[in-house]
Amino acid sequence: MMDGRFEIKIPGVSMMVMLAMLALVMTTATAATAAAAPGNEIVFVLGTDVNKDALQNAASNDTIASGLNITIYSMNDTVAQDFNFPDYQVIFIESQDKSMVMQWGANIIAARESGSEVIGYNLYPATDLSNATLPNITLSNIDLRSSEYTDIERYWVQGGDTNMENMLKFMGQKFCDAWANETIPEPELLRSKINITYILNYETDNYYLIKVLGERSVITDRFTVTVMDGAEAAAANLTALSDVDVIMLGMIGANQFPEFKDALLAAKDNGTQIGLIGNSVDTYGVSNLDMENSILTDYHKNGGYTNMENWIRCIGATLEDAYIEYSPAVPPSIPDHGIYHPDAFPMIFENSTEYLVWYADHGYNASAPTIGIITNKLAKDKIYYTTDNAIIRDLESKGCNVIYTTSKVCSQDVDYFTRDKNVLVDSIISLNAFYLNYGDQEQGVEYLKNYNVPVLKGVLDHYNTPDEYNASQRGLDLMSIPFQVTQPEIDGCIDYIWIAGQVKDPATEQSYYEPLMPRWTGCVTVRSHGQILE
Repeated sequence: MMDGRFEIKIPGVSMMVMLAMLALVMTTATAATAAAAPGNEIVFVLGTDVNKDALQNAASNDTIASGLNITIYSMNDTVAQDFNFPDYQVIFIESQDKSMVMQWGANIIAARESGSEVIGYNLYPATDLSNATLPNITLSNIDLRSSEYTDIERYWVQGGDTNMENMLKFMGQKFCDAWANETIPEPELLRSKINITYILNYETDNYYLIKVLGERSVITDRFTVTVMDGAEAAAANLTALSDVDVIMLGMIGANQFPEFKDALLAAKDNGTQIGLIGNSVDTYGVSNLDMENSILTDYHKNGGYTNMENWIRCIGATLEDAYIEYSPAVPPSIPDHGIYHPDAFPMIFENSTEYLVWYADHGYNASAPTIGIITNKLAKDKIYYTTDNAIIRDLESKGCNVIYTTSKVCSQDVDYFTRDKNVLVDSIISLNAFYLNYGDQEQGVEYLKNYNVPVLKGVLDHYNTPDEYNASQRGLDLMSIPFQVTQPEIDGCIDYIWIAGQVKDPATEQSYYEPLMPRWTGCVTVRSHGQILE
């Protein structure tokens, strides 16, 4: 056997007979090879036996063997430290720990640099192949969660001979120029689905959970997930939850819990695992999971699309022993641009249509004036919205709608202040320094002309705290005049209001803008309304 492949020699047998025999050979431990074209070599290094038999059966199939050279190392096989990974077009490494992968690191890096496609699956933790001192980096250069490659995981998670054959064909299409014109069937769903119900009064979590379910087939292949808030659960007259494997509860109101607590208790008695997150109080003793010390709470705390998907994956893997990869929770990823509202954060809306669907249930009044607010880019941390949130809350308390977005409204054709080319705002407050379109001031003015509404300038003082501003006889620091007054005035801002000064959070040392209350609130509201009524 050479490089994990069997080399068979039989005395007295012709070459033609030997080739015929080779086509029927299935190795007992490591490899299946075939007369495929160079560049079609795939190696699997397995750390579990989950798909070993099905993968070996598929690799020995005549159709597969005619297109791919496949080498399979099972969990009991030894892969040398100096294994020549660059010999393979595709490298699939599954369920290996850090120490095992580290010893192959240099050769895998060489393989990636020479054009090999590397897939890591179910690796804990993700391993830094470029620097052995770092605890977490990515092994793969193929992202199985991307839309282009997600079907590989779908086949792999479901398993079975047919799915392994179709996965190998799919990989052959993507990486080896094989089966180029063939339509490969969808995965056969062989595994029983895990049933998870989320009852959460966390709108952002629910939003992203539902978005994941609409977009990620690998999740809906493996899980049946129901998402509802407390009011919906109370109205649903829930009586039977015993067929649910896992239930996650969050921020359930005291008037909602009694409506379905009996169903929860019955499910608990039947073996359903139930956890409470956030500030939920377990008045009725429905929970049987220690969520305070569970990694599952991290996904909720950080929020966002990726964390919601991994929350589902982690529940399946850790509570229900599902074979599926999951990743630790990551900090929320906030885009630079979009539409922000404090009640939805960290969810950011992509356009006004999406925002107004949400806003309709959160105070939007179509007959009321709408104030647009412009900042430069969206902040990633709640503390940086301290002043912005105060403005939004004040305007809404005075009966206004608010659309808070970024300077992109003056540089690109985005539907933030418009919908179907109709302007939604009656007035704009700019919190942005310098020109609204710093790269092309005249273009920014053209966008403002298209909106054709008054633009007020809210001044955020970089050089003074609110107390220092109040104590000053000069007012706005002279250093602020060019970027807070002069350039915005050239854009067409018609009025200036000192709104906030920069302070430092004593605990985190973060600098942020603290509003000067209550001086500016009525001023902004009156002037905004005044401009609207003109």
